[in-house]
Amino acid sequence: MNNTISENIAYANLDEGIQLWFSDNNRILRNSVYNNTDEGIFLNQSNYITITHNEVKRNKGDGILLYQSSYNIISENLIKENIISGIHINESLSKDNIFFKNYFFNNTIHAQDKGLNTYWNNSLIGNYWDNYTGVDLNLDGIGDTPHNISLIPLIQDHLPIHGNPLYYGQTIHIDGKGVDSYTWVWASTRAWCMGLGISSDPYIIKDLTINGSGNDFCIYIENSNAYSIIQNCTLYNSGLYAIKLRNVSNSELIENNCSLNNDIGVMLQNCYDNILSGNVVCYNSYGIYLNHSDNNMLYQNFASDNTYGLYLDYSNRNNISQCLASNHIQDGIAIFFSNHTIVYENYVTENNMAGISFYNNINSTISLNFASNNTYGLYLRDTEDCEILDNDVINNT
Repeated sequence: MNNTISENIAYANLDEGIQLWFSDNNRILRNSVYNNTDEGIFLNQSNYITITHNEVKRNKGDGILLYQSSYNIISENLIKENIISGIHINESLSKDNIFFKNYFFNNTIHAQDKGLNTYWNNSLIGNYWDNYTGVDLNLDGIGDTPHNISLIPLIQDHLPIHGNPLYYGQTIHIDGKGVDSYTWVWASTRAWCMGLGISSDPYIIKDLTINGSGNDFCIYIENSNAYSIIQNCTLYNSGLYAIKLRNVSNSELIENNCSLNNDIGVMLQNCYDNILSGNVVCYNSYGIYLNHSDNNMLYQNFASDNTYGLYLDYSNRNNISQCLASNHIQDGIAIFFSNHTIVYENYVTENNMAGISFYNNINSTISLNFASNNTYGLYLRDTEDCEILDNDVINNT
């Protein structure tokens, strides 16, 4: 009980890849299970198991076999090219199992269900079947008609995923209004996005690599106040923006690498109440650019070798802290017409112009920063009623 089997490769075994007997309340996740002589994953009289985010492919038996195993949750697995079937529930003593957001490709039979009271969706979303022929007229990512898993007896997935949900390197555009692109509801049906868009379960886009190939953006989110996270993505070679948020709140950009883009690493336009943390922005024209964007927090970001590192324009009440900005053609951190800005505990060094600059600002605070080997350590112009305290300004021209 209470064991986790994760991040293993179970390959070319003479029996099953992973097998549980009389074992309850365990988790099987993020494993690669393939080319086994029998089943990929076999549950024998094992209940309350979570099987998620596994790749189960090319096994000579079933991809996943349940025998007298009940109350299990099987979700977000890639199940493909298995010889007998993708999923096999082989008798009625297996009951109340739930399958959702699994992706079935090129299995001889995608699913055999001889169980009792099997759920082929979680009431919000079903599974992707590569032989589903229905349509999605309202573009919510769910097919408008059920998918027949078997005809005798009639077993159906009533909420099948429409359209290939896997990620193949394409740029991503989400419009909360659904005017210019797909909505978050549609995105949440894709394998590359999870969550419900609420504070306790935000939409998450994670671990993608996108070559913008000169297109305007790699990821563009607009008109959204849903809670969302973009994390640990590598985004490069965009024509304008690696990530652009427009009219967005409640978003977090965490530990993304937005370097080597033709203009801007991260752009926020008309955005408020967002968090940017741990992002790397190098070799762009602007590392991070905020325009008409208020009440955002930027911390622990790394910017180097851009024209400007962090650049704020007509953006008020933002907080910039613990960032490193170095070796820029112009300023490391530049604040234009942006009032009530807090800039503290940043490290700005070897920038060709200013380490930190303020132009036409009121009531801002510059504190506890380290500025060295810039032309100007701190540079203020047409700026009033600011606090400048406890900074180390050393070896600047």
